[in-house]
Amino acid sequence: ILGLNTLQAGYLSLVSALRGESIKFGHWFSLQCWSGIPMLLSVVGMFATILLSPNGQLSAYDLDPFTLRNLGFVTDNQSVQGLLASVSLSMLWGTGLVIGGYKNWLAAGWARSILTVTAPYLLFLGIWSIFAFS
Repeated sequence: ILGLNTLQAGYLSLVSALRGESIKFGHWFSLQCWSGIPMLLSVVGMFATILLSPNGQLSAYDLDPFTLRNLGFVTDNQSVQGLLASVSLSMLWGTGLVIGGYKNWLAAGWARSILTVTAPYLLFLGIWSIFAFS
């Protein structure tokens, strides 16, 4: 988690520096860490899932109750199924918080904020989709 927060903060710091903004790495890293707070809901959900499991034997995919897969999105394609098991509502919520922080700090529009913050995710999902559907 620390590595991912550092990578995302570095990316946002680089974008900010290229645009001539005054927000530095430490601010972006702080925003990344604070936007991870919704993941605590997933931790509570995981704890409840373990307690409610009859034998305590769970796969990593079944552990987080807030993943899209566990919320009922199902497909026959195993690659897409892995993607649905990786994306959770708390992750989307945290990304929304970063988008809001970017918008407020840099007085940017919604479109620029969403595109800038989600660009690495969209690139990753695009590459994953190419392999999933090929």
